[in-house]
Amino acid sequence: MKIKLKNVMLFFILISFISCNENTVSPVLYGSISGIVYSPDGNIPIAGANITTNPATSVIVSDAAGRFTLESIPVGNYSISVVKSGYNITTVSVAVLANKSVQAVVILNNGNSFTPGIPSNPFPENQATNQPISLKLSWHNNVSTGFYSDTTSFDVYLYESGSAIQQLIASGIKDTTTEVSKQKFNTTYH
Repeated sequence: MKIKLKNVMLFFILISFISCNENTVSPVLYGSISGIVYSPDGNIPIAGANITTNPATSVIVSDAAGRFTLESIPVGNYSISVVKSGYNITTVSVAVLANKSVQAVVILNNGNSFTPGIPSNPFPENQATNQPISLKLSWHNNVSTGFYSDTTSFDVYLYESGSAIQQLIASGIKDTTTEVSKQKFNTTYH
């Protein structure tokens, strides 16, 4: 009986060691991106420039001093794209480090060709919450007269927050509206 009890106890001790397997979960670390947007000569700050990242985080606009800050960005490599009417789209690359603020200086180039600018007055608005999973996206076309009003077309992409994967919603459309459906609940899109 004593040997049997020892064997049973040894069996349970052995099982407890085998079953105690620790799975570690790496924490998500965050940093931030701060920067300034300058004119082509590098002397004049540019206000009202639209700043986006890839992978997508959020869309912001440079302030009156040309400055911008993207807070709480997951650690990793990002491309920052800056768009301002009258200038070419400019992209710079940065590496976001844990608990650090990386600095980005963006110098825009004068546009050599017609740039219609980015669409304005989007619906739903930036930072909109509690949207249905199927909805109509709309925006204002900044080119309403002349030759370019007939030749301007739009490609519409959605990015899930924190993902570099883009979802093409519409391509080459002339209209300023499109429908999206079957989006995920509680998900931020850009």
